[in-house]
Amino acid sequence: MKLILVSGRYSDPAPHHAADAAFAQQLARADCAVRWIVPNGEASTRPPANGVQITAVPSAVPGFGAIQERLLDGATETALTAEIRREMPDLVHVLEYGGSSSVNATWSADRMGVKALVSLRADSTLCHRGALVHGDGGACGNWEDPRRCAVCCLVPGPGGFGPLGSCFGRFLGWIRFPVNPYPTALDFLNRTELLIGGLQCASRVTVQTEEERTRIAALGIRPGLLEVVSNPSLEDWTDLYRRIIADDRNGAVGAS
Repeated sequence: MKLILVSGRYSDPAPHHAADAAFAQQLARADCAVRWIVPNGEASTRPPANGVQITAVPSAVPGFGAIQERLLDGATETALTAEIRREMPDLVHVLEYGGSSSVNATWSADRMGVKALVSLRADSTLCHRGALVHGDGGACGNWEDPRRCAVCCLVPGPGGFGPLGSCFGRFLGWIRFPVNPYPTALDFLNRTELLIGGLQCASRVTVQTEEERTRIAALGIRPGLLEVVSNPSLEDWTDLYRRIIADDRNGAVGAS
């Protein structure tokens, strides 16, 4: 089985890349031919994983105010299309979707005739803060309101804007300044549409809980795309890969 794994862009890449590298090596030991695309360039400073071909991409996470730019990663998309052209894989597995990863990876794979599996966490996918916790400290259950998201992201907090930046952003919004570099409702409306478009290009989307499946399904994602995979083993992943590939050959992937 020939696989391409695509990691996300992480603000703290080292622990995530260590986990992704271990996963890639497990797949390689299970007789999979694995190519691993790693944004942030972290892999360029690491020894090659045994049995895994690594493509390191010098692509870092944009700033907090770059709403849409966090979902678009041209360097990783280019690397993915180049790897697909070099040798057609059986499947592309996007390990971290949304948040700060390319939503176009699934579209690129689909346009080039390769099925894509997406793994995601609802909090980092649905919430720009990555936690589904509102700026006031309460749990967020209304991530589909772009105006509410824009207001939330202008609340100062760790990983976001400081007090001065937050104040200035609210002031620009209040006076309806035509060129506003701070989060606006339109930014979040576009963010949601980009997320939906990328997910609809996937052959399967895995989440960890039923609650996450319900939240992602609320975006309008086809029910047949979503699958709960809790604490999966290596055998669970390889079985899922085989099912997706077999379904693709039968023309059944994504059916409700």
